[in-house]
Amino acid sequence: MRPCLAAVVASTLWLAASSGGTASAQRSYEAAAARAEFTTLEALPTHAGPLLDDCTGAATPAKKRSCVSGRRRRARGALRATYLLDLPASPHLDVLPFDASAGGFRVRVRPLRVARESGPGVLATSPTVSGNLPADAIVADGFVAMSAAEAAAAPEGLEGRVRLHLLVRFGADFEDGLAETPAHRYGTRLSVVGFRLVDGASAAVLFDSFSDTLPPPPVPLESRVRLWSHTERRVALFAADDGTTSQLSVELLPRDPGQTTQTAVLMQTHGAHAIEVTRVQAPCCSSSIDVRRHGRDRVLAIVTEQATGTDVARGRVLLLAWHPTAHLFEPVTEWVGSNDAAPPAWVLDPNAPVPPPG
Repeated sequence: MRPCLAAVVASTLWLAASSGGTASAQRSYEAAAARAEFTTLEALPTHAGPLLDDCTGAATPAKKRSCVSGRRRRARGALRATYLLDLPASPHLDVLPFDASAGGFRVRVRPLRVARESGPGVLATSPTVSGNLPADAIVADGFVAMSAAEAAAAPEGLEGRVRLHLLVRFGADFEDGLAETPAHRYGTRLSVVGFRLVDGASAAVLFDSFSDTLPPPPVPLESRVRLWSHTERRVALFAADDGTTSQLSVELLPRDPGQTTQTAVLMQTHGAHAIEVTRVQAPCCSSSIDVRRHGRDRVLAIVTEQATGTDVARGRVLLLAWHPTAHLFEPVTEWVGSNDAAPPAWVLDPNAPVPPPG
């Protein structure tokens, strides 16, 4: 099944199923969901029951261990159970920028935390730190398969039509002595054992974590990354200081009949919007495009247009600056030369002054 854009969510958040085994994997999810108890996020602490009894005030370590053992013993039924939550995708789902090399969107389930209203104790997908969930915690992720044309045409706010179905279980205890509120200084972990994305309008299954496989993730842009050569292709993920992410990739334009070269285009993608940064004529088979982070908010694009041996290559280096408001890389300057010539200082040193273009 590959839905069209007219179906809103089904058109934009169809996730690729792995070849073979999809039906049986979906039956596995369905079997797990059939055994699960449907509830709400707010009601989960009620189901936890004795798991959230307060043992932090025990007089001795031995009494504390006894208290913890006793509450888990009394909560054996809750510990054996699986619970099914039906949540809106927003704000519980992050959609990452379009991944051109894999052909779709990566999605991540955000961490969950819910406190008990009737007493102390919290439930959370990760142990809290000073009362907060870790900023880098990842609960679960998936992949939304779609073409670049579909992504560019997709309207905003599609997450509002998606329902997130989570299968969760109660896990290990944790303590957070630094939580500002005393009632939040201990809790029990929530373990996500499966999830689906469902079209809220048609109830069609858009993603099943029991059956989908994920393509390799983008390479964090921390050192030099080869985005493209005639034998390699990768996507680099640039993370700005404010947490905004953007992806750099390369697309190849169709080769004209009889031509020995083709055009390679360096693309930047933010959200579903891809724009061209630069392009190069790529003779077979020595061309390549690399990127390297150059300080906090700049990137070098290293374009090898032709290699003439094992060591000497001709090409250019572009300096790109990240614009945090527009979420775009803006060209600053470039240098054209070969790798047996001395480059300008700004190529080697991110702190060197950059002359104006031209």
